[in-house]
Amino acid sequence: MPPISQRRSWANTLTCSDDLPLSQYTCYLLSMLEIRQATLAEMNIAIGILAEAARWLASRGLPSWNPDTLPAVMNVSLTRGDVYLAWINDQPVGTITVQWSDVLYWGERPDDAGYIHKLAIVRSAAGQHLGAQLLPWAESLIAERGRHYARLDCHASNPMINAFYEAAGYQLRGTLTFPEVALNLREKLLG
Repeated sequence: MPPISQRRSWANTLTCSDDLPLSQYTCYLLSMLEIRQATLAEMNIAIGILAEAARWLASRGLPSWNPDTLPAVMNVSLTRGDVYLAWINDQPVGTITVQWSDVLYWGERPDDAGYIHKLAIVRSAAGQHLGAQLLPWAESLIAERGRHYARLDCHASNPMINAFYEAAGYQLRGTLTFPEVALNLREKLLG
């Protein structure tokens, strides 16, 4: 079994009904959210979750990841051991990446933070606050490494995601503007 930092169960209340697939849940059931480090063999699962989220965001006119670059990006992240998958009853319901440096967006920094990327939940589990459980899980993983800050970037033009991170205690530290996108840099001091 992986160490505690790589495998945890978190209590979660889900809308569900007996013996129905996750997408057809209709009554409440207390289930366990299991978060564990993804393997290279699970790369397509992580990419599928991210691609589904990207399509959903695009259908609402909101920016997200470029699905065409996900295989290359995720291969690097998975090889480093930075990608985690969330499971409920052996079904993948989300993904999150935690890196230990992020020179591209945050520049050279002391080893005082973990960098959260690519938090996404499958649409069939949307509305169950799973993202609100994955985020503190990642923060605890970062704190276990003795790091005092959680940092992330998100699209500046996506008011929903910015409000989500702001409500979770992430303060705006700046905005990076690239030709194709502007990203808000957010940081949270971990207690």
